[in-house]
Amino acid sequence: MHSTLDITELYQYGERVTFKKGDNLAQSVTGEKSGDIYILSSGICALSSISCDGKETTYLYFKKRQFVGFVPLMNNLHLNYYGKKSFSIVAKTPCVAYRISNRQFQDLLGFPSVVS
Repeated sequence: MHSTLDITELYQYGERVTFKKGDNLAQSVTGEKSGDIYILSSGICALSSISCDGKETTYLYFKKRQFVGFVPLMNNLHLNYYGKKSFSIVAKTPCVAYRISNRQFQDLLGFPSVVS
C-alpha cells in the first residue's frame, strides 16, 4: 500500500512566519539563486514579475496547502526568455506560512511520500 503524507505534516519541519498584504516572500533576480521554501497555511500569494519598462505581470496564484518558492524553472534561461529583471512572490492577502530551508527541503525530498 502506498502511503502519502498530508502537506500539513511538514509544518513541523518549518518555522511559522506571517506576512502582511504586499510583503515579498521571495525574490529572484537574474543570476541569483533563491533559498527557502514555504508551505502556505493561509492566505493567497502570487508569482509576478516586473519588466525592464516597469510593467507588472502575474503568472500564478498560490493558495493554502501549497509549496511556495522558486523552482528550477525560474532559471536564467527563463528569466532572459521573458525579458524580465526580477520575479517576486508577493502576499496578496495576510498570510501564514511555514518556512523550510532549501537544504532541509532537499533532505525531505528523499522520502517518497513527500515527493508524491
